[in-house]
Amino acid sequence: MDILKEVEVEEEDSLLYEEALELLKEFEAEQKPSKVKLLNSAEKLTESVKHNQHHAKSYFLLAYIFYLLNDDKLAEKYLNVAKDLEIDKDRFKKLSELLHV
Repeated sequence: MDILKEVEVEEEDSLLYEEALELLKEFEAEQKPSKVKLLNSAEKLTESVKHNQHHAKSYFLLAYIFYLLNDDKLAEKYLNVAKDLEIDKDRFKKLSELLHV
């Protein structure tokens, strides 16, 4: 899926963010995806935002995870936080369209 390409690791991203993104890539590559990888990734992202509450990509990935888990309420919550934090509104729009929201 193109979503993970749009939120690739950049220099300012934390190690927790990198680990969470790697788990999501593994999840997408699996023939029988494991829900455990999604939950582990969500844990790492939650810990990551405790250290940097202004990291829009972490919130966007949390929205993506909860979208995949069919938890629309949490997905929307995290998507709204990402929208408020994302400076690049065009990138946010593109990411939102990839989620079909």
